[in-house]
Amino acid sequence: MRTLWTFENQAKVDLFVAILQEADISYETLAKGKANSPNGEVVISVAEREYEQAKKLLMKYRKRRTTT
Repeated sequence: MRTLWTFENQAKVDLFVAILQEADISYETLAKGKANSPNGEVVISVAEREYEQAKKLLMKYRKRRTTT
């Protein structure tokens, strides 16, 4: 698994996870800091073979989120 991005909190990662699920991309999440902390950073990783596609989806997601 290759690290794709670190999100600020679980709520933000949940929005992006929906996009990954729609594209049928497998992923793993790992909370940084305190376990089960709702305000802790969350790292999302994807399989090496799906990294490029996931990165494109992430850039599209981030562009859409910052322009609204």
